[in-house]
Amino acid sequence: MAGLRRGLRDEPGRPANTTLTPAFLSYTAGFKDSAYGRAAAIAFLLLAIIVVMTLVQRFLLRDRDKPARSLRTPRRRTS
Repeated sequence: MAGLRRGLRDEPGRPANTTLTPAFLSYTAGFKDSAYGRAAAIAFLLLAIIVVMTLVQRFLLRDRDKPARSLRTPRRRTS
C-alpha cells in the first residue's frame, strides 16, 4: 500500500490531470523538468490571459453614469 501511495504522489494532477493548474505546470516544467524556456512560455501566456481578462472586466464594469469626456473644447458663441 505504501508503494501505491508513493506512486500517486509522483504524478501531479490526478485523476487525468484535472487538478493541474497552469501555474503549477509552469513551476513543474521549470524546476522539476529543467525546461526553463517552456516554463517561461507558460508563465508568459498565463500573464497575457490575465491581462486580457482584466481589460475585458474593466471595460464591461466601467462607470456608465459619468458623462463622456470630449477631446474638443466647447465652442464659444460669437455675437
